[in-house]
Amino acid sequence: IPQDKPVIFDGIPRKMIQAETLIALLKKKNRNYKAVMLDLSKEQALERLTKRRICSACKEVYPASYTKEQCEKCSGELITRTDDNAESIKVRLQAFEDETVPVISTFEKEDNLIHVDASGTIEEVDQALQEVLDPIMK
Repeated sequence: IPQDKPVIFDGIPRKMIQAETLIALLKKKNRNYKAVMLDLSKEQALERLTKRRICSACKEVYPASYTKEQCEKCSGELITRTDDNAESIKVRLQAFEDETVPVISTFEKEDNLIHVDASGTIEEVDQALQEVLDPIMK
């Protein structure tokens, strides 16, 4: 990737070893970086994840606010993922606390973390993300 081109890594790093490896690589390549944290309470995350549905055919994900029973893209049936139950989500949230929170703390200490409030609607969060990312991606 050319030095003057911005890059987005989505969903990583989630563990300290990944963060350390990524940061070392970016420093070696003389690349600056910022991490973006979508802030959402555990309660809101649990609620959203237990109510989301996915298309049984194309796997498109739909939020709880989507009220139709069929996928807009392929007309497939919308279903709930088997791992989108309260117990499984609590395990995933605990893994986040144990493995990802230390990564977040590292980025905060280095002043490389931008927080975005993710408690709003899809449109509101999208707008907030664009406001943060647009200057970085130019």
